[in-house]
Amino acid sequence: DLSLELFNCSTKSAYAVGDQDKLKLRSDEVLAFGRCFEDKLIVLYYFVSALCDACLLNEAIAKAIWVLSMLGENLHQTSSRDETLILVEETKKMLIEVSDDDLLNYNLMTDSSKIMAMKFLSRLQVPLVMTNSDFFPIVVLQMVKLTLLHGMTPMSAIGFVYFGSMLASLGQLREGYRFANLA
Repeated sequence: DLSLELFNCSTKSAYAVGDQDKLKLRSDEVLAFGRCFEDKLIVLYYFVSALCDACLLNEAIAKAIWVLSMLGENLHQTSSRDETLILVEETKKMLIEVSDDDLLNYNLMTDSSKIMAMKFLSRLQVPLVMTNSDFFPIVVLQMVKLTLLHGMTPMSAIGFVYFGSMLASLGQLREGYRFANLA
């Protein structure tokens, strides 16, 4: 729809120039009159980005997690270190049969809702590092999992870099280097 596209472009422009009033005005219009949730995703992304830029990190995180849940990506926010380590091992098992060449030539992600989920997961990285480092690995692991199940996006590299960093911090330097280098 041309009207929706114009509002999305106007929202993006307002975000790019830092015009918070116009960003809110355009976002409110799309959020009020969008026909379906997918119509609202782009303005929600810029709204979350603006919250991050304004250092309203907890609000940005909460809004992004809500959007992700609406996209079917429910993240376990209360994982213990042991639960996180289990998730790391599960992710490593998913990757064990995938060669470096396979990853470099992986299919592209085509599902628009999964692509938007990856954008929101990627946008969560910095706010989570600054506010809730225990939840950070869950987001990284979800990015890697979505990539393996649905294909590569430009945001996949971010997931693999942080995954490699996680592995290195666990003493798994060779595996950590592999994924950081692939990204």
